Amino acid sequence: GTGLVGIACAALGAAAVALTDLDCCLPLLRANARRFEQESARVEGGLGAAGSPSIRVAALPWGATAPFEDQLADVLDKAPPDLVLCADCLLPGATHLCAP
Repeated sequence: GTGLVGIACAALGAAAVALTDLDCCLPLLRANARRFEQESARVEGGLGAAGSPSIRVAALPWGATAPFEDQLADVLDKAPPDLVLCADCLLPGATHLCAP
């Protein structure tokens, strides 16, 4: 994915954001997070270095064999999130992800 939802949260003032997706999508997530951070620092009155949110990019393969809670804890450095937003988290042909 593009990270749009998480980057929008960062732009609206979230102190820390974790953008996650499959490994193959991480280059785009990293590029978009870096661009947001650069633009935020550049814009006059922007977040700048002192108030910039922490944007972390990590792989989080939904439906992997490891328990999801363990994977999520690793992504979040063991700190519980205040809010989890999921966007476009279903993949074509991945019906196993919707199994009860």
